Amino acid sequence: MDHRRPTSPHNSHSCAARRRTLAALVLFWVGLSGCVDDDSTRPTDVAATVDAGTFIDTGVTYAHVAPIFRQYCNSCHSVGGVGPMAFDSYEATKKWAPAIRVSVTERTMPPWLLTGDGSCGEFKDSAWLSEQDVKTIDDWVIGGAQPGEVEPVDQQPIKLSELSGDNVIELKMPVTYGPQANKPTNTGAFDDYRCFPIQTGLDKDVFVTATEVIPGDPSIVHHVLVFSVNPLAFPVDAPEFGSNEKVMQSLDSTNNDRPGWPCFAAAGQGVLMDSLLVAWAPGEDVNRYPMGTGLQLPKGNILVMQVHYNVLGGVKTDRTRIRLAIEDEVDRPAWMALHDPFLFSTFGTQPKSIEPGLPDAVVQWFASPFDLNFWVPSDKTASLEIHGIYPHMHKRGQTMKVKLVRAGKEQCVAEVKRWDFDWQRMYYLKEPLRFEKGDYLVTECTFDTQDSEKPVMPGFGTSQEMCLTGLYVTTPSP
Repeated sequence: MDHRRPTSPHNSHSCAARRRTLAALVLFWVGLSGCVDDDSTRPTDVAATVDAGTFIDTGVTYAHVAPIFRQYCNSCHSVGGVGPMAFDSYEATKKWAPAIRVSVTERTMPPWLLTGDGSCGEFKDSAWLSEQDVKTIDDWVIGGAQPGEVEPVDQQPIKLSELSGDNVIELKMPVTYGPQANKPTNTGAFDDYRCFPIQTGLDKDVFVTATEVIPGDPSIVHHVLVFSVNPLAFPVDAPEFGSNEKVMQSLDSTNNDRPGWPCFAAAGQGVLMDSLLVAWAPGEDVNRYPMGTGLQLPKGNILVMQVHYNVLGGVKTDRTRIRLAIEDEVDRPAWMALHDPFLFSTFGTQPKSIEPGLPDAVVQWFASPFDLNFWVPSDKTASLEIHGIYPHMHKRGQTMKVKLVRAGKEQCVAEVKRWDFDWQRMYYLKEPLRFEKGDYLVTECTFDTQDSEKPVMPGFGTSQEMCLTGLYVTTPSP
């Protein structure tokens, strides 16, 4: 269902946000004598005081902002990290102060897509900066990015934990890969999305309870998704191509000049997925599924690892690894429901579409617990608990909102005010949400279709779109 909506300041394309950030990058900090951007969100008297060569004495120095950078930024913005510049010292950070201010106040960085102020769900390990942290960084820049008289500040990235133990298996890409920049398209001129099949070697069905991603070269690995695929299953939308195994063999052989195959979305065109095991972005620690739960990994399944490479800093090579903690049994098996009725409409005779030529076209769908029965056994759908949310759209995506409707009352579950395809991840609720018979989930996505003269169709391709809500669900706790 598509409607016209009034234009909102949050609905500019993610590329526009990047252009604003890149524009700020040219404002190199020369002798602290440049002009700081005006910011209409600050009090009028403060904004009016900031003119060429004049800074406000805010009392905020590098000593105040350094702990924020270390906690939220330096896992990427460090030497060898995927960030294009390092924030590992005062001198290194100071020259990027205007760009930092733009990114932080516009909330394009740190890359946490969900609204995190408590107005729409509360999530574990949030990278959403508090209003106080944003103000501290803002005040530091407006005050001239002063160093202050402090002892040297530790700016090394916080060390991430590692998965270890007898129940941990390590798997890696079958070969080393050298990503190549694409020709300018809406996938990005410096981006390469590549899928690689990985054999697990398992001789029995297991449950995955935790995951870890170890990039081969952190400077080019932008995000990693790992799907569980049954090679004997037949894709619903293209059964004429044969089983998943044959589809993947065809994809691989068609691209035999390089390992793997291109896959802008999911595991590749025509590949039917059982589950999503990993959704990783730089800086993420070990992902431990909610206690006592796990996703089943059948012994015959193949893992398909999608790696998003960004080669803006130069072409290098990579062989990313993953670690999986596995158990024979768990207290409550979990299911990853990758639900998108908009996409599923392509399986019928009248697929839905998005109206072209709009800055803010809407797709909305409803789902009951039973509607998840493609992913969840039908006899388990009467009552579920939602533990995690995985929002997914493509490049035209603008916003997404997920609500739970119970007895006519709405509860906001998760909200993306500024979608960015390049920063996908799983978000886990602090407290699981009951999803029972009679309840409905409502998902609403908005899209910028101004660049299209024809209706935008659902699908996995770069010119197509999705409005997917991935749900990590279990049966209710006793």
